[in-house]
Amino acid sequence: MGRRIFVVLLLSVCLVAHVLPTEARRSPGSVLRSLDTNNDNAVDLSEALSAASVLFDRLDKDKRGTLGPMELAGRVSATELKGERLTKAKYLALVEVWFRKADVNGNGKLSVKELTSPAGGKLTKLVLYLIVE
Repeated sequence: MGRRIFVVLLLSVCLVAHVLPTEARRSPGSVLRSLDTNNDNAVDLSEALSAASVLFDRLDKDKRGTLGPMELAGRVSATELKGERLTKAKYLALVEVWFRKADVNGNGKLSVKELTSPAGGKLTKLVLYLIVE
């Protein structure tokens, strides 16, 4: 009986440990706060690029200076990759493309509403360490 309780507790801990990282699919407000380093309630391109640069370095575990499909873990589509590994410069250029697509009003800053758009969601995958499927 004690062994069963132990197994149930262990499975519960594993389940919680698995669910907690999926919290990374955060609320739009917390995404904004994570990226908004100057606290103006918006994300500008320099903030997005800074976060993306940090994420690139974090994902580049082998320190080769490029990211392939496995390291990108679904953040970039096969179409966008074009069979290549992404250098940091190409990764940041892709971030800029998605930033501009998300900036529907063209003011150079992303609001919470713009971050929740499809383009904003794509950008979020490129700039924040999220668990992606």
